[in-house]
Amino acid sequence: MSDITAPTETPRDDEWTDADEAQHNQIIAQTAAAYAHCANFSTRRGLLPSDAHLVVIYDNNPYKDDPALRDKQLAWLGEAMTKRGIKLLSRSEYPRDGYTVAVVFSTGGKDDAARIVWDAWRAIIV
Repeated sequence: MSDITAPTETPRDDEWTDADEAQHNQIIAQTAAAYAHCANFSTRRGLLPSDAHLVVIYDNNPYKDDPALRDKQLAWLGEAMTKRGIKLLSRSEYPRDGYTVAVVFSTGGKDDAARIVWDAWRAIIV
């Protein structure tokens, strides 16, 4: 028998805290990184399906000759998206060596946020 107990009811929107939101976004990033590594390994980079309020990208392409480059590129992407009103919410790596990274962004209410993030990411990684 497990020590984990399911909540008896779902929290109402007004009970959802910033800490709950941060934990939720981190779980999404962790799950996305593991999924991208295991199921989308050969595609190297891409977008993953998410809800209407989030954009999730992944990268399976660490730079062997410059391990810090991807972190720099992701920092540039985060800065560029912030300027566009799209906030970087969480990031996770899988496995522990960081081969695959997934990043979760808010859409900032923009219907075309996925295109904006993807186009910016493609411009940065070229």
